[in-house]
Amino acid sequence: MKAPVKITIIAASLLVVAGGAFTWHQHQQAERVPDGILYGNGRLELTRIDVAAKYPGRITKLLVHEGDSVTANQVLAQEDTATIQSQYDQATAQQNRAASAAERAGAELSAHQAALRLAQDELRHAQTMRRQNLVSDMEVTQRRTQVDSAQAAVAAAAQAVQEARHAKDGAAAQVRQIQTVLEDMTCGPLSQAGLNTVLWKQAAWWRRAAAFFPCWTRLTRI
Repeated sequence: MKAPVKITIIAASLLVVAGGAFTWHQHQQAERVPDGILYGNGRLELTRIDVAAKYPGRITKLLVHEGDSVTANQVLAQEDTATIQSQYDQATAQQNRAASAAERAGAELSAHQAALRLAQDELRHAQTMRRQNLVSDMEVTQRRTQVDSAQAAVAAAAQAVQEARHAKDGAAAQVRQIQTVLEDMTCGPLSQAGLNTVLWKQAAWWRRAAAFFPCWTRLTRI
């Protein structure tokens, strides 16, 4: 082989090697990560947890998006509580009315009890005077009739008080029940620790869902 041909082959080989080295260098520079971040190969495993609402409702705000990093107890979405809040207000008003009715019934019972004591005193006084022949039997009979009427009034008032108290207790129970629902909707009961990432987003589906997140639901994905 002649010398010029050998030189050409050697030069071409050097150019191939240099081109490969340059290409490898450029590839390494492209894959270089910023300072403070480690780079390596591996497999990422995660546990997916689907969160469901405890009560149905309409989602009014979606506070996270696909790819967002979120933490435990972070608010993800907000549910409309206007309907349940209205029910709570109505139940509270009913509770106040029941409490007022119970107070009136108690006052009426006290008044009837006082009237009964007075009627009993008048009956005893009439009986004493009758033994002294100062009043007739008719007077004693009238006083006894007044006592009977007063006793019947007291019994009716006592029954009214009991019914009013039952109504008051029922209204209070209704308020507590609705308040529990409202609290569950305004602070989700779900809570687990860990740093998480929102993996999916279907905004239209979120708003069509009858129930997906409670209001102020906390993320629970580990």
